[in-house]
Order: sequence, then structure tokens, then C-alpha cells
Amino acid sequence: MLCVVSGLYVVSQLFLTEVSILGSTAAGQVLSFLVPSLLYAKWKSGAVKEALRLRPVAGGIWWRVALLALTFVGVGDLLQQATHPVIARYFTDFIPAQEAMMEILTPKSAAGLVGSLVVVGLLAPFCEEVLFRGAFQGSLEQRGPVRAILA
Repeated sequence: MLCVVSGLYVVSQLFLTEVSILGSTAAGQVLSFLVPSLLYAKWKSGAVKEALRLRPVAGGIWWRVALLALTFVGVGDLLQQATHPVIARYFTDFIPAQEAMMEILTPKSAAGLVGSLVVVGLLAPFCEEVLFRGAFQGSLEQRGPVRAILA
């Protein structure tokens, strides 16, 4: 099964990279993180929901998380602006590469912005959580809490 998923991922990278960066990123997230994690959780315990330990989140927590996320977006932007002169002075080769990456990754339309937000802000964290909760956390917990923390 892992070979099939790996093959699908490689094919998606070959064909979707030329179509769009967002499409290939979304396909990569789903095929390399989400699908194998769900298959492993299903194989390991038979019930995906129990393996992932999904529980509802209180409404107040959502607002706190959103406020914290927006705060860190602002702090990250301020840090980028503060460090840009230092990087420009000492790492002269880095600035053209950074500007080229920003040109490629900056959405050109509203649909591109929404797609970026969905793929980078929702899909990637969701796939990562499924991977770590479904596969890694359960395996580490079987070894005991101390060994799980140290691993």
C-alpha cells in the first residue's frame, strides 16, 4: 500500500507542479501525510476516530487560537522587516533568491489567496496533526510517558 501511495505522490508532483504550486502542495500533503496516516490508524486499531483521539473543542478556545495566530502573524512580519537589513548586508546572495520565492508564492488573485490560505493554513496543519496523532503519538505512548517525552 505504501508503494501505491508513494507512486501517486510522485505522479502528482510530476503533473501538478507545472499546473500550480498549490495543487502540487495539496496533493503532496494529502498523499504523503493524510492517506498513509489514516491507513495506518485504521490498520493499527480498526477505528480511526479512536486512534486519532478526536474530541470537540470549546468555542472559547477557537477565539483564543485565532487571536494568538493573528498575533504571531504580525510578530513574524515585524521580525522579517527588522531582520531584512541585516540579511541584505551580510547575506547578499540570499535577497534575490528570497525575492524570487516571494514572487512565485505571492497569490495573483483572490482565488489564489483563498487557495493559499486553505492549503497552507488549513490542509497542511490538519494533515500534520493526523500524522502525529495517528501514527507517532500512539506508538510513543506504548513505550511509556517518560520515553515518549524523551523521544
